[in-house]
Amino acid sequence: MTSVSYLRAWYHCRPAESDALSDRLFAKGVWSVTAHTDTDTNIRLEAISDLDIDHRDAYSVETISDNDWLTAATCTQSDSLIIGQFEIIPIGQSAQHPDKTPLYINPDAVFGDGHHPSTAICGQYLQDIKIPTPDTILDIGTGSGILAFIAKHRFPTADVTGSDIDPASIARATDNSRENKLGCTFYESDALTQTPKSPADLIIANLPTDIQLPLAPRLAQWVTPGGTLILSGIWETWHDEVLRAYLAAGFLVIAETIQDQWCGFLLQKGPISDSTRRHTRKA
Repeated sequence: MTSVSYLRAWYHCRPAESDALSDRLFAKGVWSVTAHTDTDTNIRLEAISDLDIDHRDAYSVETISDNDWLTAATCTQSDSLIIGQFEIIPIGQSAQHPDKTPLYINPDAVFGDGHHPSTAICGQYLQDIKIPTPDTILDIGTGSGILAFIAKHRFPTADVTGSDIDPASIARATDNSRENKLGCTFYESDALTQTPKSPADLIIANLPTDIQLPLAPRLAQWVTPGGTLILSGIWETWHDEVLRAYLAAGFLVIAETIQDQWCGFLLQKGPISDSTRRHTRKA
């Protein structure tokens, strides 16, 4: 497979300046910005872009291949992780928390070892939501399958499937499902150009912002009437724009969360019952 090259640029800023700098970077064509906190007074922004973007204000610029970027973006942690009632454990290690439900995950160069804030946001929503038991659940951009597995534990009678554009993710998620004896199924699909096999009562979409925005009207067609949509993978700077897109597509907000500058939304297609109240949670 031919490798594609990109630019990785590093910028210094104060915490209060990070949102504005991120906005400027996205405006000139950067398509990924990740914040790394060095101290209380300094943040490094890692910007990934095509080769023709001008990074003259960066303190460091390097050319990387797509394989280098994938490795950096999907590096796995060796320690277990707690997400609500679940302990996420790398395959080959032992559970450390007998009071938690173990989930054994081998991300192996795909997204989803559980350490990213967007995964934690979705995982917590899956455990907290109070909805009728869904018949069908779809996890779009499933990666390792971790969110599909949490959904299956929460709703064991539901038919849980996951989709991903990356065939390596489908293979890994299938292996992880087998390891955990959960019976989830996975298939390869591009959410921007292909339609799911059937609508779902609950859809999870932990995806980058540049996918979330054009996906809004498509997801409105895929969630069953009155169904639930869990979104994350959204940098805090894009909160308002993403929210407007999904409100315009016919969704209503049940809850929203901001954690480590990443946003998540719990949405419903159709009227919200009187007992459901919108809330915002910051972590």
